[in-house]
Amino acid sequence: MKVNQQGKLIRCYGDCIVVSDFHIPEHDDSMIEDIIKAGMHYNTKSLIINGDIWDFIKFSKYGEGKNQDWKKLKEISKGIFSRLFEWFNQVVMNMGNHDAWLKYITRQQLTMEDFIELCIDQPPWVELYFTDWDFVILDDSIRICHSKNYSRNAHSVPEALGKKYRMSCAQSHDHMLAYKEVIINNVSKYYINMGCCLDYDKAEYEMGSSSLYGNWAKGFLVVRKGVPEVITKEPMVSERMYSDTVNGIKNGYIMRRWERSDR
Repeated sequence: MKVNQQGKLIRCYGDCIVVSDFHIPEHDDSMIEDIIKAGMHYNTKSLIINGDIWDFIKFSKYGEGKNQDWKKLKEISKGIFSRLFEWFNQVVMNMGNHDAWLKYITRQQLTMEDFIELCIDQPPWVELYFTDWDFVILDDSIRICHSKNYSRNAHSVPEALGKKYRMSCAQSHDHMLAYKEVIINNVSKYYINMGCCLDYDKAEYEMGSSSLYGNWAKGFLVVRKGVPEVITKEPMVSERMYSDTVNGIKNGYIMRRWERSDR
């Protein structure tokens, strides 16, 4: 994958794995292994992490700061990235809302660049890129973003963002996993809720509450030749055929939606 960073804007070109919402230390270790296996299977050493890498809100007065350990977080982070770097030699990261809490809880004395330098040992063979914007652009056609918006309706936010920015959109933040492809004049647009890489048992704030928002689901993307595919072990609840009308021409599209079956 070729990476072009101009200021805070990162543009990437080529095949890659795209993941999001580790929420370290609430990450699922098995997902780390699945991501590496996918990279090996599809023979790509490029990885995009689409925000919420860490769960800094846990360390705030709104979280459970008294039970958190910065030293332990640093050790866990080093272990995760050391494992990822065993395969991936190119990693791009953008900022999620939980990452942004770092500047509040440290009173802007510690930036994400500082934290990454403190808790990630970067081997000389690894290219590491970071932006504190909430998106990167892939192949000039897919907006990979950690949006401020979320909805209980599958793929509605990535579709709205995609139409606003006139490109496909893979969106994280809501932890839902949904996939929609719209074909207009023989050109495909993709609107994707990316899922998450969380360990549900560690995420008490969600497990212990009731919500009308969509069910969480673990998953990530592999993008090959500009086409994103969902990688997941979650059960696929529904697959339906829809139709849409654009410029008086009727076009078919498929929406695939995954949900956790136990919630």
